[in-house]
Amino acid sequence: MDLWQRAKGFAEEAAKRSQEISKEAAKRSQELTKGAAKFSQEFVSETAKKSKEIASEAAKKADLLRSEALRAAEQIKTLTVDLPIPMPSTVGQASNAAVVPEPGSDLERFGVTEELREFVKGITISTFRDFPMQDEPETSDVPTVSNVRQDLNEWQARHATLVLSTVKEISNFRYELCPRYMKERKFWRIYFILVDSHVAPFEKQYMEELKKKEEQKQIDSVKENPTALPPTAPDAKETELPKSSTSLTAEDLDAFLLGDLGSDDEGLDDGKDGLDDDFDKIGSTSILPLFDAYAAMLRGRAILSSPFPFLSSLFFSASASSASYSFCKRKPPYHPSLKPPVAKKIPFTCSAHGRTWEDPYRWMSDTGDPDLVDYLGRENAYADSFMADTFDIRRSLVGEMKSRMPDKFLAYTLDISGNESFTLQVKDLHSGHVIPNSKVEGVVSLAWAEKDMSCCMDITSTKDGKFITINSNSRTSSEEGQDVSFQDMDIFHGHLVLSIQQKGLPLFCSIDIPMSVNSEQPIKLENLNPWFFPVPSCLCSIVAGSNHDFMSSIYRVMPDIIVDYDMGKREFTILHQEEVVGLTEKGESDSYGVAFPFIFTITKSKKDESLEDGQQQSWTDLSEAFSCERIEVVSHDGFMVPLTIVRPQKAKHTNQSPGLLHGYGAYGEVLDKSWCSDHICLLSRGWVLAYADVRGGGGEGSLHQSGTRACKMNSIYDFTACGMYLVNEGFVHKNKLAAIGCSAGGLLVAAAINIYHSLFSAVILKVPFLDICNTMLNPCLPLTILDYDEFGDPRNQADFEIIHHYSPFDNITQGCYPSVLVTASFHDSRVGVWEAAKWVAQVREKTCPTCSQSVILKTNMSGGHFGEGGRYIHCEDVAFEYAFLIKAMGMLDDEKQSHYYQMDSFGKKC
Repeated sequence: MDLWQRAKGFAEEAAKRSQEISKEAAKRSQELTKGAAKFSQEFVSETAKKSKEIASEAAKKADLLRSEALRAAEQIKTLTVDLPIPMPSTVGQASNAAVVPEPGSDLERFGVTEELREFVKGITISTFRDFPMQDEPETSDVPTVSNVRQDLNEWQARHATLVLSTVKEISNFRYELCPRYMKERKFWRIYFILVDSHVAPFEKQYMEELKKKEEQKQIDSVKENPTALPPTAPDAKETELPKSSTSLTAEDLDAFLLGDLGSDDEGLDDGKDGLDDDFDKIGSTSILPLFDAYAAMLRGRAILSSPFPFLSSLFFSASASSASYSFCKRKPPYHPSLKPPVAKKIPFTCSAHGRTWEDPYRWMSDTGDPDLVDYLGRENAYADSFMADTFDIRRSLVGEMKSRMPDKFLAYTLDISGNESFTLQVKDLHSGHVIPNSKVEGVVSLAWAEKDMSCCMDITSTKDGKFITINSNSRTSSEEGQDVSFQDMDIFHGHLVLSIQQKGLPLFCSIDIPMSVNSEQPIKLENLNPWFFPVPSCLCSIVAGSNHDFMSSIYRVMPDIIVDYDMGKREFTILHQEEVVGLTEKGESDSYGVAFPFIFTITKSKKDESLEDGQQQSWTDLSEAFSCERIEVVSHDGFMVPLTIVRPQKAKHTNQSPGLLHGYGAYGEVLDKSWCSDHICLLSRGWVLAYADVRGGGGEGSLHQSGTRACKMNSIYDFTACGMYLVNEGFVHKNKLAAIGCSAGGLLVAAAINIYHSLFSAVILKVPFLDICNTMLNPCLPLTILDYDEFGDPRNQADFEIIHHYSPFDNITQGCYPSVLVTASFHDSRVGVWEAAKWVAQVREKTCPTCSQSVILKTNMSGGHFGEGGRYIHCEDVAFEYAFLIKAMGMLDDEKQSHYYQMDSFGKKC
């Protein structure tokens, strides 16, 4: 009855407030009439008419509010007659209680399956203790019922209860960890992240059923009470039950229910919108949270839907846009006067496996639609406007990059159609002319598809040119060992050369042949007496040179350093090391006048400790300028993710540095960590560059397979774990971490920001694969069938549910997203241009309208997947990306005040 008394009191207070509103409305209308009389009789007449209409409308709203509040109070009385108030159970009671069998259908409905039971057997208590999760601000305690915190939504709470009573491993972990090592909230957050791929389909199905019930209930309500205003169609997100982080005490309930309606209308009226503007404020600031909070409390106990559908819909339109984002936490960079383009929407319903969803931007997949060209043009104009204030920094960055090009000739391939058929040309960089007779047509690694569309054939020749070799392979058919992965091989008269990856590091080794092996079992590499080629420490990239002489015992590697390895004598000779222009032995400006805020020096003749006795070879070393270290980061399931960190020596663990995290994680490809002089532009400004070798990419053992298909979420959690590590360990400031992903790497990064909005402050997605669910459902698109091995075949329901769960396009949620630069190419034959365009349009529609102004789309209207090519064009593209990062981090003003702002496009001081 106490609850009934509160509800009744609330209804009486609401009625009282509504009468006050009516009186205030009448008073305001009279004041408006008197004031208007001073100007003209005609204006007075119009004002009086308007004020009467406003007063009448206000009275109607007040009457509706009063009657609905009284009716709701009666509903509450009925609902609370037999409403049980659950009492918290102690830990001891839970641990000693007998396990009560649950109905099999109930267990299945809430995701407690045999697959889940098998999965949790592989989880250890260390998985929870070492989980890379950022600490949250302290919140007031939340009631715990049957050892399950009530800040979970209804499905999660029921699942957790069933798990504790039927899965002893989780019950034991919770007993051991809570509250001694972690709070209940953190335990369940970690748990649901760990089991996400196993339980998400069940939760989604439950929520969809709940949504349908809610819609039907509202329809029935309208039928029963046809005089009431029709409820607004509920947003999809309204069906997700609230995850409250605070409890409602009796005093809190009073404050929540009664509030302070008068505070919204204090002070002078702005004179612009009239009384209706002030009245609408009530809906957006007081009434809606009041009803939603009370409904949430009831739902958390026993009721599945709001007892106030009428009031919720009455004020929803007034509050939806303002209430969601009135407390935007980000401080987006300067916005141009030009507003972001709004893409048109054409209704289109997709369906698969009994599920339907809307895709209003489906029309963008027709590249022949002139509206698409127009939209991309407007997006390009907006991107240029957004980046207009970065013109000078881009000019300086291009100048810095060009100044580090000491080459005399440039050999390059040119694709003028975007179909990846190239022409080889050689250009004299001093004269700027292409060397005559240097053109070679059709230069490309030939790959022809077999009848089996999941396989490709690579065609090449032997060293003497007498034979053609054909290698048929798929994206999952390469052999991998437990410790190393084999990338390539080469055969000589007396030696076998293997290119391998060991713990993410590139290595070469030679084995003398013929080999004396008498075993029918596989032989380990170390048993073949291999010679691992000595390389500089922390080497991230090394490739084979041109080694065509079958009879030679010399093997050459490159590119940053050219070394000849004598496989017979097991010695090596350094032939050339690329000069790093812009860094000097004196640590001062170089001949181009480029100075740096950090003093960088080059250490020469440093002997490598890995060399064998008697060898005096040495490498030119940049360790005085930069630090390169490789560490391992604990992921969500205990997997150790290799993370390579490059930073200026003076930008140590200060918690102040900006940072850029690279990721790819697909097709078994090793993340490119090769040195590029362009990186100096960021490193010299104090940036930290990091490279996460997440699962799904290449490396030792099963690194690839454990990040594909049903295990794809591993890639995403690996990446976010690395981002959190950089922040938590002080490498990067918590508000200055950026991320970059290209192609399938764009899928990785975009999926990560859907889960953790606030982890990254800026993101670059280059020709990204974002609409994976819709794309993989279309086998007619290029690469779709090949990608079945990598991501799964969504024509299979299990694969579909997993793909749909992490699809970047399908999982954009409300909230504040980081600043994002998305690049696309109109003639991309690998990733359709519509992938980027649809994602940007969806982000603009669903996320914070303030933050989404910092999401820009830049489309190359003439290039393919790899852009237009050309080194100078590459410099301009990279300068655009770096300038975007600098602006997004709020560092543009500091940049303008520095010496960089004074450089022209050739790196000379102005």
